[in-house]
Amino acid sequence: MPPAAEPLRWGSAIALVVDPALLPAGDATDGGSARRRLRSSGATTSGSPVGLVRAAVSSFVELPPTQRACVILKDVLDESLDDIARLLEMKPAAVKSALHRARVALRERAPVPRETAAPSAQAVRYAELFNARDWDAIRALLAADARVDLVSRRQLQGRDAVSVYFGNYDRTAGWRVAPAALEGRDALLVWTGADAPAYFVQLQWDGAALRAMRDFRYVPYILQDFDVGPTRKAH
Repeated sequence: MPPAAEPLRWGSAIALVVDPALLPAGDATDGGSARRRLRSSGATTSGSPVGLVRAAVSSFVELPPTQRACVILKDVLDESLDDIARLLEMKPAAVKSALHRARVALRERAPVPRETAAPSAQAVRYAELFNARDWDAIRALLAADARVDLVSRRQLQGRDAVSVYFGNYDRTAGWRVAPAALEGRDALLVWTGADAPAYFVQLQWDGAALRAMRDFRYVPYILQDFDVGPTRKAH
């Protein structure tokens, strides 16, 4: 699992009931990589109330088999949509639909108390620098081992490689961001011109240094699975 961000909260509970031996053997395109990642992911319920874990597992096993498989492969093992579609013999659009229905069902059946945490001061500052297009100041925030996971596209490791990432945003005139806390974690909501945010970027800090980012630009439908509450377009 990419280290840039934690899975959704019920992901750890799901990992408890998945037997890697039941996943298909093979190479990276048919589940072999997923099986290896599960063994090494170290997913646990550390810090989670036992009742919450049991509720999550109970809700998970009630999902239809296809939805369960899609959730395991995408949200726990981080397989690509195309690989999931090949593995399950589905169309990518059907995988997206199954993921959305499963996530909604899990939230409804095992609601998690929402934190009231606001975005951190670091996230607020990052948003200010982004909207000012002060890329040099943003690069100065990066940890030496900073990482970017451009979900479903590529991953970048190290300050120099991550620095190039901001060049793509420098060419997006009119795009604005606002800091947010999604499920208790720092994030940036991104507006590309519409009245509602188009997608989000998760942020992970090590003190004042920006350690990791997970950018959902190419999978914007993920945002619909989060209750972002009332939002105001960034200016």
